[in-house]
Amino acid sequence: MVDWIQSLVGKGVLGAAELARAEEVRLQTRSRLPATLARLGLVSESELAQTLAENCGVDVVTRLGIPADLLDVAGVNLRFLVRNAVVPLAFADGVLTVAMADPEDERTIAGLEFASGTTVV
Repeated sequence: MVDWIQSLVGKGVLGAAELARAEEVRLQTRSRLPATLARLGLVSESELAQTLAENCGVDVVTRLGIPADLLDVAGVNLRFLVRNAVVPLAFADGVLTVAMADPEDERTIAGLEFASGTTVV
């Protein structure tokens, strides 16, 4: 079991039956598990964000931490960002810092790195 899932189960936020239900829906919809848990209302978005952040070693970014004007990243399509729930926060020295709904989404990170030609953190 993935660490963040174990954390949710350990806190009593998510039960085995709920996890099994979410896995079924995830497989049917081809969604990522965090999005599925939130969409089904099994875990609150704030609890999910905090747990993912803790387990990934990143900070939770609130609305106050998101720039008013969207950072334009050359080579990255806005639809890609919206579809994958990614917000570019900063770009410096060839490193793109982003906020993501699912910081474990390696496929999206790889896509961003390829499209932007940068390292994504």
